[in-house]
This record gives sequence, structure tokens and C-alpha cells, in this order.
Amino acid sequence: MPEESQSPQPSISPPLGKHSRNWKEIGLIALLVLVVITLVGAGIWLLLNKPSKPLISDKKPVDQNLAEPITFTKEFNIWIFHPAKNSYDQITKDGKEDRLEYSLSQALDKETISYIKCEIKQETEKCGLIKYDLKNKKPQLVLEKTSTYGENLISYDWSKEQDSVAYIFEPIHPHVQNNVERRELQIGIYDVSNNKDTLLKKILSPQFGSGAYGNTTSIDFSPTNQKLLVNLRLSKPEEDIEYIDSSGEVSSLRDRFRIQLIAGTSDLNKILIFDLKGKIQTEVFGTYGGWLNDNEIGYEQAFTLVKYNLASKQETVLLESYKGRFLTVSPDGKKLVYETGGFVGATNPEDYSKTWVLDLNSLKSEKIADLKTRPSWYDSETVLVYNLQKCEQNKTGPCSAPRSDYQLDFTILGWNINSKEVKFKFETDNIFPK
Repeated sequence: MPEESQSPQPSISPPLGKHSRNWKEIGLIALLVLVVITLVGAGIWLLLNKPSKPLISDKKPVDQNLAEPITFTKEFNIWIFHPAKNSYDQITKDGKEDRLEYSLSQALDKETISYIKCEIKQETEKCGLIKYDLKNKKPQLVLEKTSTYGENLISYDWSKEQDSVAYIFEPIHPHVQNNVERRELQIGIYDVSNNKDTLLKKILSPQFGSGAYGNTTSIDFSPTNQKLLVNLRLSKPEEDIEYIDSSGEVSSLRDRFRIQLIAGTSDLNKILIFDLKGKIQTEVFGTYGGWLNDNEIGYEQAFTLVKYNLASKQETVLLESYKGRFLTVSPDGKKLVYETGGFVGATNPEDYSKTWVLDLNSLKSEKIADLKTRPSWYDSETVLVYNLQKCEQNKTGPCSAPRSDYQLDFTILGWNINSKEVKFKFETDNIFPK
């Protein structure tokens, strides 16, 4: 310890006899020594524990544009990915194949999600629509349906105020009627506030598509919650298809259908616009329909992208010679995203998957990504896409499609449509829901 500098003092000889002690001076010196030791120790501690970087540089501000969580299914359970935090949360843990399965999850806001929980017992399937509070970790059963081993709740959508939910329900397994296998779909709306379930329409058909529905059979509220848009994938248009309203009145669609060749199939894709009392206001042939605003919808029809005005009932061609799929409308209704290429067995780079965005104001289409598939919107500047990898690098195993160069990887990217860069990514083991 450095010596303290002191001014000279006059020498005073102590008296002979007992040595005198200046306790006040000794106490002061001891206190000074203690203070110096404390300061030196603190300095050494700070030097040894000095962070390699300024603390503030490791704490990035939360991007409020990425604040809404993304829900997905993994190992038959519901998970959440938080883009702003780059972290995961597992919401359910009891899911098991063919016994208790979770599906169709979606984020309603920053603190609430919903999903479908299905209990499978022998030939019946009981499914409930669950609303889950992320903050309090509390599930709430909103709506429950039991089916005879059908698809049960196929699609649903919440109103903006979350006071009602519209749904598509298949109550029974396809059954034979008049020597024809028929399937039934029920379009309904559930008033959460008044605990009232209303059947809007039944649709009977020889067949509803082939297996997986994806987003080709779906239901969506209009932006102002005054109407419902229903996408239907049907088959065998030469057979009789019936609509049955809540009063039991039947209207037949025999001879009114025409076949559309969509992606090489003979499936019939139809878009219906309902009011909230179940009256069909508009019927158009097309697929991947979505709301552009409260009075206009966009969809694909016979290799053309189309905009339809509900008031004037006029179609406007947005893009001709369209050979895309997975068409979805941005949250602000100003853009469309879609995919081209990516067909089974594609070995020519020109046929590989490409992701495009169409601006509805300029009607200009721009390629935003290569080797990405199944685009859907996260926000108006970000789309969610699956990554594609070379088959030998694919962690899901060997190529299932013969001679296909690239195959689906279950890594989902948050892709910025302006910078064309990855903003975030996460992994699942399932096809991403709506």
C-alpha cells in the first residue's frame, strides 16, 4: 500500500513512565486502512469479472413486428415459436398418435392461441376447440363435436373480437346412400358470448376431395366479420350435390357444376360467400380463395389469378398463364404470395420451386425466393416458407419421389419479401397448418 504523505510535526518527548496511546488516531488509521482494502478488492473483482463486450450490445430490442407467436404441431402436440425471442414453448405434452391428437393451431393475439384437441376411441372421435391463455397457461374448452370417425373439425376461424367462431365439421364417416358413397360437411358458427351453436348449412356430396384437405377446404371471416368465405374441394361433379339449410330445405346443384382441371386433377373447387344467417350470397368456381377487402375476394381459376367484386359480380383477371399453387392473401389485402414449380420428379432447375409475390396495385409479380415451398403470410412483410434440401441431405430420409432433386425439409423460414433474407427460422415435423 502506498505510504501516506504527512506534513512535518514538532517533536514532543513523552514523559517518562507509562507509554501513552492516542486511541483516536489509531482508530482513524484503522478506518482508512479498511477503506483502502475495500476499494482495492472491489477493483480486482471488477477486473476479473469484466464482460468481454458491453452488456447493452447483447440485448437487442424486441422487434414488435415479430411479437406475435407462431403455433405449430410437433410430435402430435402443440408448440409455440417466439420469433422476437428465438425461443420455443411446448403447450401440450399428452398427444399420441391415434389416441389423443392436437392440430389446427393458430395465434389469435400476442397472449392467446387456439387449437383442436381430438380424443379417438374405437370408431368415434371427440374433438374440442381450445382457447389457451399463454400468460396464465390456462386452456378453455370453447366448442366440442363428436363424429363417427370422420375428419371432425376440418377448419375454423375466429372473429376479430374473438366473440364468435365459424367452423366446418364432418360429423360422420363417408357412407353409402343410393349406391353412392356420400360425405357430409356442416358449416356452422358458434356465439361464444351467448353459448349458442348455429348450423348454417349442410353440404352433401359423393366425395369431398381426396384425403388431405389442406387449405383447399377452409372457412374465413371477412375483415368486418359480416360474411364468411368457404373454400370447398369437391369431386365427381356428374353426381348430385345438395345444400341443406338449417330449416331442412334442400337445393340441388345437379347439372350446374363444370369440371375444372386444377393441377392435373378433375377435382371441383368452389368458393361460397355466406352471410351470418347461412344464406349463400355468391358462388364462384375457383380455389385458394381469400379476402382482399370486405367487398372483394381473390382466387385462382383455370390457370388464371382472378379478383371478384361481390357487389358488381364482376371478375377481373390479375395474372394470366398462372401455373402456381398455395395462393394466400397478405394481412393488409395488398399482395398475393404463391409458388410455382416443385412438381414430383422435377430435375430441371426451371421446374424447381419458386416463391412469388404479386402486388395488387401495380399487378407486377416478383420472384422472392428459390427452393422454398408452401408459402403463407406471417405479417405484411414476412412469409413463412418451408426450406428445400438436396435429397441426400434431407433429414427425413431418402427421396420419396423418384428422380426428384429436392425434397421438403421441415425447417420453416420467416422470409422477408423486401430484403429477401431470413428473419427467423424454426423446425417442426409436420406440414404447417393454415
